[in-house]
Amino acid sequence: ILLNVVHPEELKNEVVYQEVLNDITNECSKYGKVLNVKIPKPAEDYKRNLKSLDTSIGKIFVKFENEEGASRASKLLNGRKYHERTVLVSFLPESDYNLNLF
Repeated sequence: ILLNVVHPEELKNEVVYQEVLNDITNECSKYGKVLNVKIPKPAEDYKRNLKSLDTSIGKIFVKFENEEGASRASKLLNGRKYHERTVLVSFLPESDYNLNLF
């Protein structure tokens, strides 16, 4: 899971959404084979507030072919800057990813 990469409001713009999707896919591919990237989109009426902080909106979920690629990406992406934001990395069980439980 990549956190603090993009503001949820920015994902409402399809051009920005595609740009982020492509950037993240390309960057993560440097560390291992990327099978899939999921970036949940906010609804048009989405407002960032205390109620919405726990949602998956604004988080980026990357599925690697193997644990080595995910681990390498975690080590090398955590703390890096993306559009003036410091990237934070976490992990999600593969079963949760496959079921969209995020």
